Amino acid sequence: MGGFRYNGWAEYWRGYKRKPLVNHYPCHAVKALVRHIFEDGRTSPITLSGRNMLVKGVISKEWLKIQPPEGEDYYIWLESLSGVNNSKRYVATCRCGKKCIKLYASDGYLLCRKCLGLKYYSQRIAPNSRPCFTLIRLEKKLNTKHGKWDGSNRPFYMHKKTYRTLQENIWKFEEDLFHKLPEDLFWNPLKT
Repeated sequence: MGGFRYNGWAEYWRGYKRKPLVNHYPCHAVKALVRHIFEDGRTSPITLSGRNMLVKGVISKEWLKIQPPEGEDYYIWLESLSGVNNSKRYVATCRCGKKCIKLYASDGYLLCRKCLGLKYYSQRIAPNSRPCFTLIRLEKKLNTKHGKWDGSNRPFYMHKKTYRTLQENIWKFEEDLFHKLPEDLFWNPLKT
């Protein structure tokens, strides 16, 4: 029995619906939203760009009222927390009750990452393939030519100790990657 070995993964990935990534949606920091507030406490209209349409609302010192095109208006409560060196840090309480610093716009709504079901790219990578991506990231730090790192040329801007540490990390990840790959992932025509 030679050729392609079927292990069920192809069928799994055909039916698997991936969650959208965070960088596919327009992000609005609460700190930037607070800049729209008038100094005397009056409410001011606000229009934000969202996915497929605009997000319209009204903002005041304590709340942000979102007016979606369909459905009822809803409030996002704003809160200022004291930060380091007497700075203010603004936080919004989403519809789900989670306090967040960033809100994402979609279809006329302004929601947090959890409400929209968004993922970061690092959460999408399978644990067994993370060493591959870490290896690629480390090689990019070394300013490789043509996508390949030959291990001999240190970038002129990099300190020797940093270069040696990166080299050792690359060798470690290459070794880990080599030992983690099982033989049955590769089909050997001579064994059949």
